[in-house]
Amino acid sequence: MDVRCGFNKQFLKGHLEDVYVSQIALKEGNRLEFAMHFGCGIFVHNSIDKDEGPMALFKAIEQDSKYWVNWRSFFLSMNGAAEFNFHSVDMVQMIFGEVRDFDIKFNEIKVFKGEHEVASEEKLYQEKLDNFKNQLKSLPFLSVVK
Repeated sequence: MDVRCGFNKQFLKGHLEDVYVSQIALKEGNRLEFAMHFGCGIFVHNSIDKDEGPMALFKAIEQDSKYWVNWRSFFLSMNGAAEFNFHSVDMVQMIFGEVRDFDIKFNEIKVFKGEHEVASEEKLYQEKLDNFKNQLKSLPFLSVVK
């Protein structure tokens, strides 16, 4: 199995509506804003000759091999913001931080099996991401999740 991921426009082109460069911006008041576009492909090697023994594994490593098949690809577009609160403790000479506000929005998720879009899996993963976002609300280090 081989996992190939990327943030670049060429990797995302044809899969997401927004393919501009992912951005992270530091704003006034300890606020961080982001817009990220990310994709991963999971490739499997579909032909390892067992008669070749251990040498077959070395041949499978070649990325340009015609035997690597794209099992699934997923692409995700999201944006959000976080606000931090920093304070120092003089006794231990350390700076501590906490997340005061956190908001994330998953704008688009696409799943492909080879070149074919799999809408049923997109819906499933969208639900899982929404559940993940809701679970963040219960974490003690977050005071507010919208």
